[in-house]
Amino acid sequence: MTKGTHRLCLLLLGFIAVISAAGLGLVSCTFTKQQPAPISDLRNQLAEKQGYHLVQRGETLYFIAWRFGRDFRELASINHLSAPYAVTPGQKIYLQGKTQFYPYQRPTTPGSSPSPRPTTSHKPVYRVSPDKAIRRWLMPAAGSIIATYSDSNKGINIAGAIGEPIRATAAGEVVYAGSGLRAYGNLLIIKHNDLYLSAYAHNQRLLVKEGQQVKAGEKIATMGSTGTNRVMLHFELRKRGKPVNPMSYLEK
Repeated sequence: MTKGTHRLCLLLLGFIAVISAAGLGLVSCTFTKQQPAPISDLRNQLAEKQGYHLVQRGETLYFIAWRFGRDFRELASINHLSAPYAVTPGQKIYLQGKTQFYPYQRPTTPGSSPSPRPTTSHKPVYRVSPDKAIRRWLMPAAGSIIATYSDSNKGINIAGAIGEPIRATAAGEVVYAGSGLRAYGNLLIIKHNDLYLSAYAHNQRLLVKEGQQVKAGEKIATMGSTGTNRVMLHFELRKRGKPVNPMSYLEK
């Protein structure tokens, strides 16, 4: 190889190296660039500072209550909603205000005095009918627990493989099925009675729909990684809207 040819080869190699580095830089920028939040999210951030939430398409009152850690019946009372608590996109759901409750009264018999009128309170009283009491809480997935309950986690994470079954922890009604919170991926929320809701996040597929009644142990979804970086189920249990440690309830 002549000296001129050798120099030309070095120049070509240097040029290729520069182009490659530039290409890698472009790829890096593509992966590290953060996407702006949707306009609806920004609008709701402003709304929530003023004490209300703007209903988005696909949301239910149960989902909104779960998102804000509130009792769904409390929000229903504040916003003068009655069962089945239907909401529409763009509707304002106020997060603060007074609530009405009816203290539990035994059924009246003919000729007896009527039940007292509702009173006003900031802390509503709710009653679970005996036939809806939950006696068994089943593990929703068969994998190992990779993250336990904490103030930040609000539930437990269960490992598994794509497509493995997710099952209802107890009988109830599906009150949300969607992907309204990006960090939770495909999410299911089940109402078990007046006190308890359970939530199942990061599912690959949702096999049940809103309004559907499910049995304890029924297959409701398949395990996936939507909204997260690994395959797992994030499972939460809420009592009166507040997170509780599922391991204090689930059968061992």
